[in-house]
Amino acid sequence: MTATIHKIHTGDLLTDKISSRFVCLLDKCAPGSLEAFWRCILVEHSHRRPCIVVTSGLYSYDYLINCSSLTLVNTDDFDSATELLDHISALASSKSAENRGQGIYIFVEFLSWLFLDCPSVCEFKFWSQRILNRLFHLSTQAYVQRLLLAFRPLSDLKESGPVAGTSELLKLLERCAISHICCGTPTYKDHLGDPVGMVVQPLELWHRRALQWEFVQSKENFSLSNKPAFTEHVLAHIDPATWTFMKFLPCSDQSREKETPEVRLPENSFAMNLSESEKMARDAVPLPYTPAANASNNFSISYQPDCFDDLDDEDPDDDLDM
Repeated sequence: MTATIHKIHTGDLLTDKISSRFVCLLDKCAPGSLEAFWRCILVEHSHRRPCIVVTSGLYSYDYLINCSSLTLVNTDDFDSATELLDHISALASSKSAENRGQGIYIFVEFLSWLFLDCPSVCEFKFWSQRILNRLFHLSTQAYVQRLLLAFRPLSDLKESGPVAGTSELLKLLERCAISHICCGTPTYKDHLGDPVGMVVQPLELWHRRALQWEFVQSKENFSLSNKPAFTEHVLAHIDPATWTFMKFLPCSDQSREKETPEVRLPENSFAMNLSESEKMARDAVPLPYTPAANASNNFSISYQPDCFDDLDDEDPDDDLDM
C-alpha cells in the first residue's frame, strides 16, 4: 500500500514562491491572537525585498528595528485615507527606483482605518468601492510585488454572522483579491523536539491564478471571471524564537469541526411543541364534520345540524338535502 503525498501550496504562497499581487488576510481569531502570524509574515518577506508597513499602532515592530529594508508608515500622520494612499504609492515608487526596479511589499495591518475615514457627504458603499479600487490599482503597478491587507470582519453579539456593512466589504474583497487567507484562533504547544511555546495557526487558503482587470476597468459591474486554482486547510507551525514558519500540515476534518462555531438557534418566547396532555385535549375536541370511512370517487359531506337552528323558511340552509 502506497501513501499519496499531497502537495501543500500554502507555504509557497506565504513565502512568495507563488506569485499573488493582492492578498486579503481575514482575521477571524480571538482579539490579539493574530500577532504571531503577522510577525512571521513580515520576517519572511523582509528578508527578500523592501517592505512598507502601514500601521495604526495595533502591533509592535520592535523586533524589526534593525531591519533596513522595512519602512513604517503610521496612519496618525495623515489627515485622510486619500492622502495616505497617495503617499504609499509615491513611497513605493521611490523605494523601487532605489533598489533597481525591484518590486515592493506593502502590508496594511488595519484595513478598517481606510474605510472608517468615509466623508459625511459620501455613502459608505461607494467609499469602500473607491478605496478598494485604488488599492487594487496600486497592486497592479510594476513597482509593487505584493499588497497584503489585514481585515477583521465584525460580527453581531451572538456571532451568527457578519454585520451588514462588513458582509458588503467581504463581497468586494472576494471580487478583487487574488488570494484569501482566513486565520482561526491559534494554539500553543510544548512538545519534545519542538520550540517552547510553538504556535499552531489554522489557516484556510483560497487562491486563483490571475488578476481581475475588470475590477479596475468597470467600477459598476463586477464579475468573477476567474475560477479558484486551489483551496487548502492547513496548520502552520511557527517558531516564536525566530518568527519563522517551521512546517505546514494538512488540517484534519476533526480539527476543522472543532473550529466551526456551533450554530445556535434563536430562543422562542413561547412553546413550539405540545405536551401529551395538550395533545389529548386537542384530540378530544369535536369537529363539525366527520371524514368518510372509505375513500371513493364519489364524495359526500356529512353535516350535523346546529341545535339552535330554527328550521324556518328564511334560512337557506334548511332547504339543502345533505
